[in-house]
Amino acid sequence: MRRLTGDGTAVVILSQALDAPLLDAATWIVLAEGTVGASGPPANFQQGGALPAGILRPHGLRPHQLPHPETAVPRRSGSTAPALELRNVTFGYRQDGQRRRRGVMRRAGQASAAGGLPCPVLQGVDLAVHPGEVVAVTGPNGAGKSTLLRHFNGLLRPANGSVLVQGTDIAEQPVGSTVASVGMLFQHPRDQLFERTALREVGFGLDRQVGRAAAMDRATAALAAVGLEGEAQAHPSELPASRQRLLALATVLARTPAVLALDEPTVALDGRSLAVLDAAVRSAAEEGAAVVLVTHDLAYARQVAHRVLVLDGGRLAEA
Repeated sequence: MRRLTGDGTAVVILSQALDAPLLDAATWIVLAEGTVGASGPPANFQQGGALPAGILRPHGLRPHQLPHPETAVPRRSGSTAPALELRNVTFGYRQDGQRRRRGVMRRAGQASAAGGLPCPVLQGVDLAVHPGEVVAVTGPNGAGKSTLLRHFNGLLRPANGSVLVQGTDIAEQPVGSTVASVGMLFQHPRDQLFERTALREVGFGLDRQVGRAAAMDRATAALAAVGLEGEAQAHPSELPASRQRLLALATVLARTPAVLALDEPTVALDGRSLAVLDAAVRSAAEEGAAVVLVTHDLAYARQVAHRVLVLDGGRLAEA
């Protein structure tokens, strides 16, 4: 940023967090309730009094302070079987000649007549997550973290190895039959939002699972759990990015899955929304769900998870 400003380029950064680059800014403008609440050099905000409560602060100094790891979700005792288990999972993508020139990747299932070299992403991955356990997976961009999550419900199938949900190998099961057991929050919430209102979004398909009356109760409770009870009739596409993410989370929570898989759940969340996410994750784990979250927010991962794993070079390792 200093190089750009030194060349005479004006730089504007929009953020809900006080990240390190913002400390070098000449001026901060604080928006609150649609208006400019305060402005001035960063030194004017050192005490934080002029900052809205939802702004994330460096070094974990947040208005909604997340609990210390020692007070995280209690790990369930006993010898319960894993809710989710990956055994020696290997997966890769391939490129045939035409697609290679276009830079488009394809899944490397079984060898095809067109051929193509495999591009390994996961190599002999073993993972077991028990009911009530929260596991965070971090790693560099492109390491395959989202690819890993998509194996949990069969959106992707391993070239070798197996995926078990509640003790059952899902290899031959259609994706639709696993969604009741594995709830997936995608990295981009718009990928899973399509209904006309938030309430309809959360309740979609629930009536076939639990009946009409119970479906409405669950949908309403899930919206309340993520702080969206007042926006039940709002159109999902008109919600800001942070609320779209929380709405997508509500669609998952309403189904009370045995496995909760969250892909970059903290993106675009301010302090208040992060506290809502944190409460939802902890509540799901306390009720017996096995939670796996992929995140670049290592500080959050260490605060909420029982284990933090790193995916790099196609393999998982303890952080």
